[in-house]
Amino acid sequence: MILTLIGLPESNSGRSIEPRKNAATEIEMLSTLAIQIRNRHSNQHAMDLLTRIIAILLFVSAISSFGCVTKLAVNGNSATNVNSNSNSAANATNDNVEDLRSLIQIPFEPEEVVFRVLNTADKKQRLLAVFVLTPEIHRSLEGRLTSAGAGHQQLVTVEQWFPAELTSMAEMSGETTISGTAFPATEFFQPPYTDGNIVFIPQTDYAVLDLQAE
Repeated sequence: MILTLIGLPESNSGRSIEPRKNAATEIEMLSTLAIQIRNRHSNQHAMDLLTRIIAILLFVSAISSFGCVTKLAVNGNSATNVNSNSNSAANATNDNVEDLRSLIQIPFEPEEVVFRVLNTADKKQRLLAVFVLTPEIHRSLEGRLTSAGAGHQQLVTVEQWFPAELTSMAEMSGETTISGTAFPATEFFQPPYTDGNIVFIPQTDYAVLDLQAE
């Protein structure tokens, strides 16, 4: 098609010209054609053809540059989406007990559990879980922890994904925290989660576990 446009004869081999592999090849071929025309013609018609070829060269170059920029933009957006998806997965709420067992020790069979693995400001992971305990498990666990040392009062920040009963307690008090009795959560430790407390919320079946990775 280009050969016809500039007035040079096409191949008579019966085969069509193969598509160019890239813009650089196209530019090189067009440059060669421009030199051939310059050598073959010296009149105004040849100058017009050269002007036409230059315009085509500029067009091909612009298309090539646009394609590269578009590809970079798409790759950049893909990387952003991957990072965003990773963060969302890390902060997702999970209620699967077996998934939690793969992260920490659980010295009892909870009635229910909901937890999240959070990324802290210092790039360490924090595991926050809320257990529903039967009265028997509650007494047994708190009794074992008390034998190792008395608990202390601790405020727990109520997250939006906490069970409705706990969020209602915080709303009724006009605060974002509720108070409970905290003990070192040694029975739950499993590397890298080797620091933190478990807080029993009074007059409820809930215990809030807060562990930090070391």
